Amino acid sequence: MDEEESQTTIEQAKVIYQYYYNLVIKNKTGSLPRPIKDWNKVFQKQEWPYILRFAHIVNNSGGQINYKIYIQSLFDFSNNQWFSPKLFVSQKGIQIYKHYLKTFNDNQDPELVRKGIIKSIKYVASFCKKHNLKDFRSYFNFNATTFPTIVIHYTAGSITKAFFTMIPYIEKRIKSFPPDIVADYFSEQDIKDFPINRALYANLSEKLENIAENFEEILNYYIQKDQE
Repeated sequence: MDEEESQTTIEQAKVIYQYYYNLVIKNKTGSLPRPIKDWNKVFQKQEWPYILRFAHIVNNSGGQINYKIYIQSLFDFSNNQWFSPKLFVSQKGIQIYKHYLKTFNDNQDPELVRKGIIKSIKYVASFCKKHNLKDFRSYFNFNATTFPTIVIHYTAGSITKAFFTMIPYIEKRIKSFPPDIVADYFSEQDIKDFPINRALYANLSEKLENIAENFEEILNYYIQKDQE
């Protein structure tokens, strides 16, 4: 690890530790703590090497690990109790994260599906603001010829399966991605199932039907609203 990469890892580790620390204190006291100022004390803690290792993994995952969802999954598994950051870099931690994503994406409760889609829309709107993307098409085509950002967000759990499924003609749009990306992340059956699943989601409730019918307009509204 060169000096620049090492510094990047340390900065990411500090962000991760602050997020982890916030959850620990909030679950214990009901309120968020103040931002950490004396990082030298943190660097001396036994768990710091695990935080560094996890930060390195996150930085080199190509965006496929969302550290916030990862940490939240471990807290949920631990019933919101303290757990050692050693779990971040264990096989058990990875399995918990994957199971958490699968459970979240497979949940068919209409209101939870809708909330997941709205949460995903807000995530995308925030990403677009950060990268000066003006609409859904700009977002969809971001890095589309290499490793599409939307695929990274999908596999990381930053956007839900329902959100991805609601994208109009996603079964056709996927074919514009590099062939190796399509082969690695989408089976032929997945692609065939998208229009079927979109109809199933739409039939769960009137609100989801409205999202299915006006998905791009709704997403563009949030994107543009966030940039005002």
